[in-house]
Amino acid sequence: MNKEEVRGQRKSGRALRLPFCLLPWHSSRSQALAEYVIIAGLLVASLGILTVFFVTFKEYGSRVLALVSSEYP
Repeated sequence: MNKEEVRGQRKSGRALRLPFCLLPWHSSRSQALAEYVIIAGLLVASLGILTVFFVTFKEYGSRVLALVSSEYP
């Protein structure tokens, strides 16, 4: 698709959509829903990873504090 065709489509009011799904009954509404689900999944995954990091570093920190606070003769 060249630049002239793209400009013509923009002027005529037809939006350019990427073929997110090639099924003919999908519309921009289902594309928006799919993008929302993907973003929500990424958010949940990032929260899970951050939780794992927090628990791991909290355990490691308590071990370090236990070693530091122990009194050697």
